Amino acid sequence: EHKVDIDVLKGTGQVTVSAKNLTTKPTQSDVSATLEIDGLSIPLSVGPINAGKTKEIRLAFANLNPLTIIQGKQQASVALFHGTEMMETQTVSIQSSNAHADLVQYFDQVVNGKGSVPSNVTMQDQIAAIVDTIVRENTAYVARYRTRSASNMFKHHPQETLVGMLSKTFASHAQSDVAISAYDSIARGVIRETEQFDPFLGISSKRRHYRKLVRSFSVDTRLK
Repeated sequence: EHKVDIDVLKGTGQVTVSAKNLTTKPTQSDVSATLEIDGLSIPLSVGPINAGKTKEIRLAFANLNPLTIIQGKQQASVALFHGTEMMETQTVSIQSSNAHADLVQYFDQVVNGKGSVPSNVTMQDQIAAIVDTIVRENTAYVARYRTRSASNMFKHHPQETLVGMLSKTFASHAQSDVAISAYDSIARGVIRETEQFDPFLGISSKRRHYRKLVRSFSVDTRLK
């Protein structure tokens, strides 16, 4: 079995494999594990294991793309070896436990020059990819609450919505010029979702509350 400890926003972490000798004799060869992740093989040996004993094999990783983790696209696997014989292999789940919150926080870090960006990705490309992801995720989120019978999350629980998280984060500290421009880019991308809301007699309170949140991080405070 294994467990994963990860710092999503830094793209670092550790996979710990528990290797147990269930026999009445010490293992005849060294016991090791290899983590396969992002095209890299990360091996570690803990030597022989005595009868009935367990050893933990800690495999550290770094320089992963936080956005890939947040998107749920990070792939990894771990294999356990006795000598050169593979005893078991398992898929390793490396993902965010709160993807939308991590996505907004990571975006804010990167556009303010404080985020972790992989060495093989340019800052400009990373910001563009994050903006695209936020806009796409927001479209899907709004679709779940577009009908008149659905809860008005943008009024009652804005902190659970992507635009609400963006609004709160934008106002929480001074923003760089790059950040202001990037937030505005998102605002212009998500404002179009106002058309998703079903109006009643031409009026939609969800549309009004949604628009207010988006305008709070837009350069244009009358954005439509």
